[in-house]
Amino acid sequence: MPTSSNAPFLEKAAYIDAVRILQDTEPLPPVEPQLPALGPPTPPRTTASTTASIDLDSIGEEEARKIVSEEHRALGYRPPDGSLAAQAQAAAARHPAGSLIPPTEKALAEAAEADAVRVAGELGGQPSYKMQHVSVPGNGRLQSAAETLGIDLRGVGKNEANLVMSEEHSELGYRPPAGSLAAEAQSAAVHHPQGEPGVEHPDPITLVEAAREDAQRVAAEREPDTITRKAQKL
Repeated sequence: MPTSSNAPFLEKAAYIDAVRILQDTEPLPPVEPQLPALGPPTPPRTTASTTASIDLDSIGEEEARKIVSEEHRALGYRPPDGSLAAQAQAAAARHPAGSLIPPTEKALAEAAEADAVRVAGELGGQPSYKMQHVSVPGNGRLQSAAETLGIDLRGVGKNEANLVMSEEHSELGYRPPAGSLAAEAQSAAVHHPQGEPGVEHPDPITLVEAAREDAQRVAAEREPDTITRKAQKL
């Protein structure tokens, strides 16, 4: 056991050795917190209603029936889950009366047709005849019958409109409905009975061919309704 006379020496030696140990020891690296890897932000889920610009809160039973009918007609089969028609029916179940200011029938029909294009593309199915005539440009606006058939309505006057109406009426066996080429031609002729100045008139052969083709489209669109009415009578 060291004597009291050696105590100061031992304390100094211990201090010097402690300094040496601290100098010889490498400092531990700082511990960095492990943060979870951040991926790209998840985009908001796009539904049929957002794609078609339809507010489902404004959809009641009447609007839902319109959408289902139009999309069913365009697809040629009942719209599947995830379609605008299915979403509209679910929305109508929550608020059957819809809203005070519902979408117009035209807006509903165009939205249903646009969604039918999407559904057919995703399912890879064979489009119906009507689907082959539905064109959805980048701005999301559906083309009219005249645009689809390549008819410039600016050159259509009263004579051209009468020709289209006569030919399409003859092909269908009944008066062409709203949305038909004949109806669009008549509407255009009201605004410019002689056609717009400086715009070339479509030639009669082109108009006759377009009227016949549009009559096929109209007949194909009405076929499901005809079958339904016949089934109800049985």
